[in-house]
Amino acid sequence: MMNTPFRLRRLKEYCTPKGPAFKQSQAIVFSIDGTMIGLKAPKHKTVYSSNEQIKPKRRYQLSEFIFRDYPRDFVKDQSWKKAIIFSRSWSFYGPWFTGPVAELPFSTTLIKATNKKSESYFHPRAFETAVSDFISQQYSHDFDQNNVQEWLAPIDWQPYSNGVRFKVTPNPNVINASFIREYAMVALTDDIILVFTFWLRQRVSGVIKDKDKMVNRQPLEDLVGDIIDHIKIDFSPEAQAQKDKALEGLEDASLSPAFAPLKWSNAEQPINTNKEPDALSFNTDN
Repeated sequence: MMNTPFRLRRLKEYCTPKGPAFKQSQAIVFSIDGTMIGLKAPKHKTVYSSNEQIKPKRRYQLSEFIFRDYPRDFVKDQSWKKAIIFSRSWSFYGPWFTGPVAELPFSTTLIKATNKKSESYFHPRAFETAVSDFISQQYSHDFDQNNVQEWLAPIDWQPYSNGVRFKVTPNPNVINASFIREYAMVALTDDIILVFTFWLRQRVSGVIKDKDKMVNRQPLEDLVGDIIDHIKIDFSPEAQAQKDKALEGLEDASLSPAFAPLKWSNAEQPINTNKEPDALSFNTDN
């Protein structure tokens, strides 16, 4: 099919792009305060120079990270700060010299709240509240000219061994938002969350439904799934002690199996339609 990085003609029909093979992935292992994080991902390979690679160190101390604001052009609420650890990006190519038709940037970051409440993120309800707050910080301020929120999140909420994965999707009734993002989030300590973020970008014009008619998103989603499925975390004795303390006395330490998408008003106040458990009471101050 001649899937090459060279673009000599426009894509005119539906295609399934070709990208990196997960079976050729490299092992990436690093530690943070003794907690080991391991994953697998293909080598950085993109035609876009703006998607730079950041390589992780083998060992970190939490004290060495500088947590920075999110860009204020995109995130008005600075209730969460981030420290980036690792990033790569992969181009996906169409057939017969149509060049790159999709791109999958990927980053690994730490996030922390600027005004964190006292509950440990290892507690499932506190973690869910933190995830909800983070989603609101990132997406609650985007509305179109008709006052319709541009993003739907969380979508496809899926708890797994140490955390949760979910998507943020464009509202199909809005023309501005045009690509899907997928997250995997894990509590790393009582007050730090580890975040894996993927941007599934189809490099054709139009809203999502138009893009899906031209570029099959499945190869990107398959790579995202393979990477998330191979994330492994081995907590340090200190982090494990924090986790054990947070879960002490809980009969059910699992995350909610489902989480309805948040709704926001102009004042950027989320309306959470999930039933709040009785175990703990939280205030959502977004």
